[in-house]
Amino acid sequence: MREREINLKDLMTEILLKWRVFIVLILVCAVALGVDYASSWKAKEAQKANTEQTDQEPEEQETEETAPEKEIIQELEGQLTDLQISAVKYTIANEESLADRLAYEQQSALMKINADQVYRATATFYLSSDSREKTSSIVSLYEDLIRGTGLIDYVVKRTELKENDVTELVSLMGRTSAAVQEKDSFTVVVFHYSETGCRELLDAVTDFIYEKKNELAEIFDAYEITAVEPSLVTVNTLDYSDYQKNYLTDTLKLQQEIESSKGAFTEEQVQYYNVLSNEKITNQEEPQEIVTTVTPRSRAKYIVLGTVLAAFLYAFWLFAVYVFNTKIRTVDNLQELYDIPQLGMIPGEHTDRKLFGFMDKIVLRLRDRGKRSFSKEEALELTEAAIKLAAVKEALTTVYLVGCNLQGMQGEICDRLKEGLQKENIQVNVLNNILYDARTMKEIEKAEGAVLVEKAGSTFYSEISQESELLKRQGVRILGGVIVD
Repeated sequence: MREREINLKDLMTEILLKWRVFIVLILVCAVALGVDYASSWKAKEAQKANTEQTDQEPEEQETEETAPEKEIIQELEGQLTDLQISAVKYTIANEESLADRLAYEQQSALMKINADQVYRATATFYLSSDSREKTSSIVSLYEDLIRGTGLIDYVVKRTELKENDVTELVSLMGRTSAAVQEKDSFTVVVFHYSETGCRELLDAVTDFIYEKKNELAEIFDAYEITAVEPSLVTVNTLDYSDYQKNYLTDTLKLQQEIESSKGAFTEEQVQYYNVLSNEKITNQEEPQEIVTTVTPRSRAKYIVLGTVLAAFLYAFWLFAVYVFNTKIRTVDNLQELYDIPQLGMIPGEHTDRKLFGFMDKIVLRLRDRGKRSFSKEEALELTEAAIKLAAVKEALTTVYLVGCNLQGMQGEICDRLKEGLQKENIQVNVLNNILYDARTMKEIEKAEGAVLVEKAGSTFYSEISQESELLKRQGVRILGGVIVD
């Protein structure tokens, strides 16, 4: 796989598509800082009234006790330039960050995982009720419960994991829908560094789901939930190895930066560093309440500050998510990344189901300005024709559609392609999860030509690389790839 470049236009599109969250965060932060302004001003007024009625000697004694230390700091700052003062404070901040990183490194279960032997367990739960709408609502509610803090607290009590560990090791597989009416399902995936821990984690999640069944039975009557026998396999993935290596590399760089900065300190900077470090330790042991002086006129300033802060922090978060994203996007091109011909891109219709979806369409039109746009049906016809041409060129009468999690919309796309190609006398077989299903993997031996079908926002880049390597080892010709939005 070639290195993926950051596309500024695509990044701006990702940020603009989250405008709903932007508005909510801006309102919340503006209101929060506005309320904080009011409470701080009232607290200041109350403190002023109490001060007028109490003796001032304790404050004078406290001032006399802290005055020498403040005088030392002021004297040292007078001997240093602004750049030297900033260097000392920046080093102290880096030391605090390093302490947090080392604590995470020692405690995190994710850092203990051996990338060559990752234990992966899955459990699929099927639900049925008297209506499809009710079933879908119940499944959505279960998914929200699994993503919520209730599951985290439950698993923390049952296992030795921390809250961050549960968030990193437990996830939901892409939503799947059964073909039978009034039925739906969801799949839970857990990872761990030991087989025993993996089983305990999956058991805790399963017990949580069944306990919630009793609670939901009071809200939704006449529904059933059953679980398929869970599976536990050992997989080899580079994602954890890359994460651990990058984390340790960043920690080492931070240590080296701290040592380099302290090694370049002058004698006055060393004294200033020691004084500030001792003061920080003292403040941590004996925290003192700091009262911020505000006036009624500063309320508008606080609200504007909350608005700007919310927008900046969320934009930075979206930027970080975009940069560290490990899943394929709709704007990616398989030819550029993997030297695999891209035979088609099937668009989704997500914006139609959202409130004010026309705003999202405007943003997408700006991103795709100058490009031809196709409906889902048109894209399917073009993709079908491209696969047919590729198969005829290779003199193949049978084509395999392979990928990870070919269910839901991906499964529907594969069925449509299969139906259309069979009319052209091309036999089509669909192989789902060839990396994780041993039975499906064995069927690859029969294949001569294959087309990768991948879901944007669901399939990992590493999974596409592993699928390509597997097909090449088996001597299977890769005709191209299709991305489903």
